[in-house]
Amino acid sequence: MKTQTETAVRNILEMDDEVVKQDIERTIDVLRGRKDETGTEGLVQVLRRKDVMNLLRIHRRTLDYYIDMGYLDRVYGGGKKAIGISRESFIRFTTRRVVRNTGRAKSAA
Repeated sequence: MKTQTETAVRNILEMDDEVVKQDIERTIDVLRGRKDETGTEGLVQVLRRKDVMNLLRIHRRTLDYYIDMGYLDRVYGGGKKAIGISRESFIRFTTRRVVRNTGRAKSAA
């Protein structure tokens, strides 16, 4: 980011009395490409059960089985009811490698 751009963004944000100086610095860091340590990184991204069933092309009971086996993680909101499946566990589940042994011995060449 150019110095002129940073100066312009700072000047605009400093004109607003409701914007805290700490938020201005965080915004500049994000614009520079630095990771936001206090922002959305700590949040869990949630996929709806229906979306997961459609993506995996599975039945509700199969999804419950995957959850019970620990392959997918439920995400709970403020109450006792689950609001969906964590995106991280979905990615982990869909990208894991499965090696199957066919029982055939390969001949050495």
